[in-house]
Amino acid sequence: MKFLLQHIHASNRWCMKGTLLVITFSIFSIMSLTSYRSMMMQYTLESTVQKLDEEEGRDNNLSDTLLDTDTNTNPVFPEEEMDHDIVDEKDIGASLSTTAPKLLSTSTCSASGTTFGTTISTSVSTTTPMEDNTDTADRRKEYEFYMSIHNSTFPVERAGAWVYRPDKELRPSAEHLQCLDQELQGNCHDLDAWKKTTSIPKLARHKSMEKKAIANSPGILAAKDPWVWQSNHSLMAVLDAEGKDFEGMVRTALNNSTIYLVGDSLTRQWSQVIRCELIHVLGIDQKVAKNQIQYVQVHNGVEDRKPILFQLATERDYVVWNIGHHVGWKIGADWEKKYRRKLEDFLAYPFGRIPDEHIFFRTTTVRHYRAGQGDFDTESSMSGNVEPRMCAAWSDYGGSRPEQPTQNQIAFEVFLGNHKLQPRNETAISDRQLQRRSKIQILDISPMMLARGDATFDGCHFCLPGPMEYWSRMLYHRLYRSQSATSGN
Repeated sequence: MKFLLQHIHASNRWCMKGTLLVITFSIFSIMSLTSYRSMMMQYTLESTVQKLDEEEGRDNNLSDTLLDTDTNTNPVFPEEEMDHDIVDEKDIGASLSTTAPKLLSTSTCSASGTTFGTTISTSVSTTTPMEDNTDTADRRKEYEFYMSIHNSTFPVERAGAWVYRPDKELRPSAEHLQCLDQELQGNCHDLDAWKKTTSIPKLARHKSMEKKAIANSPGILAAKDPWVWQSNHSLMAVLDAEGKDFEGMVRTALNNSTIYLVGDSLTRQWSQVIRCELIHVLGIDQKVAKNQIQYVQVHNGVEDRKPILFQLATERDYVVWNIGHHVGWKIGADWEKKYRRKLEDFLAYPFGRIPDEHIFFRTTTVRHYRAGQGDFDTESSMSGNVEPRMCAAWSDYGGSRPEQPTQNQIAFEVFLGNHKLQPRNETAISDRQLQRRSKIQILDISPMMLARGDATFDGCHFCLPGPMEYWSRMLYHRLYRSQSATSGN
């Protein structure tokens, strides 16, 4: 009996030891797996940027031709002559989780500073909504609204949030994608695009990609951007493409009008984005879309174009105007003074019969060259990110010659603030300048685009399809509100 009890006691000890070993091994396995998963997630989000930062001897010698190649002032469509890039619809990026919608963090920016990692949150943090107004007092409030965002340490989170919504990702048809690919700068999804063309921008991007001097997010590289812009501010909101009767609302917004998009090659890119959407999403005839969206090339200011161009414009038409990338440091150390003068000249420019309240100034996007790491015309440079960055600051970008937020703040001061207009060449300030100044509208796409370095084509231009789609939706939202208010709906 004693022997039996000793045997049982010994067996129990071994069983307990075995159980402890199993438990210990299980805990170790779970911890290791968790650590591994955490490490892999961190690697997925940050390793590409770390490698880019450590890379030496990078060569991204981009000429002015790459910064702004405006040779195709009238973009053509599939049946017209042009280099046709073969559509590559393979998902060349790693897939992100397709679980519940997520927002880039708006509450940890202060803690995370300007690091390239991003935390995920579940709410949009915004300031008090700002309504569209034209009265003097309300325009002052509008000025303060824009300035508060652009002066913020983290402008993106003050303006809204990029929400991760793979169920709403941009997924253009093959024909739509082919239409977008006709733009000189924009095709980031076809890694072999450079083999099928002699286009300098495409060849330069390929060279930069080989040297790991440009970083893009997986969705951008796959032409399936899953990030959706949302804002509670009426001046920063966009028309929901998944909302009820999106197509009908866009048609109402456009109201058979012509929209003149006036500016440099980024404006040219945008004109192609809108045309392609009208044709391949709304089913509008190709020639109608081409006439409805008119790109007007302007680099230096209104002196680039004679007023005769707008001789046929009507009261239904609109102008969305921008100068920025060509009138910063490129025009000298005193560029701020010269830029202010060019904006004043814009207030005096005759746009035919287009009403002053139908004229928008589009803010200038930051150039996504990493601050202090080169520029478009240096021996080497670094640009972009592997994901959107809600906590981005203006000081993170701008390459060797940062211009934001100063450039846009000058525009707010001239158009909305207390800036005193100056006579030019002994000429008195015109009534047109004063009247237009009281009615001109601002289309401020700059804060939301600050976060989208992951969509850069070359540090300056943007990948198509991508977040530039939301420039259109912000404009649609503003025009639809205006049309609805006019009709009393």
